[in-house]
Amino acid sequence: MIRYTIGRGTGIFMEKGAKNQNGFILLLLAAVLAGLLLATAVAWRISLAKGVFVTRVIDGDTIEIAGGEIVRYIGIDAPETVDPRKPVQCFGREASEENKKLVEGKRVRLEKDISNRDKYGRLLRYVYLGNLFVNDYLVREGYAYAYTYPPDVKYAKEFSQAQKEARENKRGLWNACLPSAGASTTVAPASTTVPAGPAEKEAPSVSDCVDFQEAANYVGENKCVRGRVVRLFTSSKKTTFLDFCQDYKTCPFSVVIFGSDLPNFHNLKQYEGKRVEVSGLVRTYRGRPEIIVSSQNQIKIK
Repeated sequence: MIRYTIGRGTGIFMEKGAKNQNGFILLLLAAVLAGLLLATAVAWRISLAKGVFVTRVIDGDTIEIAGGEIVRYIGIDAPETVDPRKPVQCFGREASEENKKLVEGKRVRLEKDISNRDKYGRLLRYVYLGNLFVNDYLVREGYAYAYTYPPDVKYAKEFSQAQKEARENKRGLWNACLPSAGASTTVAPASTTVPAGPAEKEAPSVSDCVDFQEAANYVGENKCVRGRVVRLFTSSKKTTFLDFCQDYKTCPFSVVIFGSDLPNFHNLKQYEGKRVEVSGLVRTYRGRPEIIVSSQNQIKIK
């Protein structure tokens, strides 16, 4: 009886010992895992503090960083220089060169807003060089437009104010790209805001429409422009133009639809000869105002 009790007691003791040993191992593994996570977090913070290395500037609002990732600046839009669908735009080369002087071959700090990537797979970030907020600087000095795309709107007000300052002081593209027919510099421009959603976007929110002959007064603004489409013309590169005059070379306004966006339009012929209202960012190309549209929701027949 005693042996049985002792034996049983011994058996129970051994079982408890095994359980304690297993518990110790689990605690040890948990401690090691926690240590690894902490070390990773510390390394990430150190890396973030050091910033990322800019290997190449692609254009005025896009860079490539070490590792091959492409970074698109949030909240701004510089004139195009490398988009195969678009011609080199006014002040595009200057914007690209300024961006290159600022960040190429240097370490920058990146800040995320809500979205991580755009539809092209590019990282969406605010960029800092030391204490310099690069996105803001490019708008404030006239190398880019304020271009807000929800939900990434953290600094939308700052960019709008920066654009107002650049325009009023005729900096950069606000001096080089305005039509000679005196664009207004007294009206405070609103930054462009593109609504969130899929490729089929709703027309941007705009104020009352203006006649197409007045479009030059609203360069850099999100505006509704009205007029009669006199003719449609499609170039060899599949870019379609809605012309509001017989002679486009002397016309004060045009609507541009790039070939890649044509699937978003069911029937372009329906606009010919009709009075329309077109909503979007008024920009200039070779001194002439235009709105680039990517959705039929930006054009309304009146």
